[in-house]
Amino acid sequence: MGSCSQCGTALRQGSQFCGQCGAAVAALGSAALGMSDSQVSSPPSQQESPSLHSAVTEASTKCGVRRAGAYLFDQLITIWLPVTLFGALVFSGGVDDEGVTAVQGFAFLVSPISFVYFVVMEAGSGATLGKRLLGIRVVGADGAKVSWGASLVRNLMRLVDLMFWAIPALISMVMSPLDQRLGDRVAKTVVVRARG
Repeated sequence: MGSCSQCGTALRQGSQFCGQCGAAVAALGSAALGMSDSQVSSPPSQQESPSLHSAVTEASTKCGVRRAGAYLFDQLITIWLPVTLFGALVFSGGVDDEGVTAVQGFAFLVSPISFVYFVVMEAGSGATLGKRLLGIRVVGADGAKVSWGASLVRNLMRLVDLMFWAIPALISMVMSPLDQRLGDRVAKTVVVRARG
């Protein structure tokens, strides 16, 4: 077991990223981990799938534009499209106060469904439909599958990340060597390019 050269946090053997600061462990070299070169490139553990291991070790984490596109696509299918279709149905006979109230109420109900969608998709498969479409996925900072708790935390933190036109998320991503927004840092997750 070694420690991260960036922040000094103790690293578990086989870690791909530092769980504290997000620094890539592979960049630290095997000597920093106290392991031989064969141990660093050893096959993934029983808990990791080979494709997940490949995605973490070979993928770039610099995918901010893809992340934004995936988020917009997911918002389109979980909020904007349903609300627009419901609004068109309600207002087909003309716009009135009751119709406006109905559409606002529907939008209010759809928002928690969108939140649940993000949590379930990321914890279940590592990617929402938007992320899959754009070839990215969420993994734990140690390369493991995202836990339900981590998915819940990273998506709750989205409320903070998106404040003030997403400036907190942008600042966090620029300052992070792994392009992590605040939600990723708190949940100890990383968004990486998925291997086909």
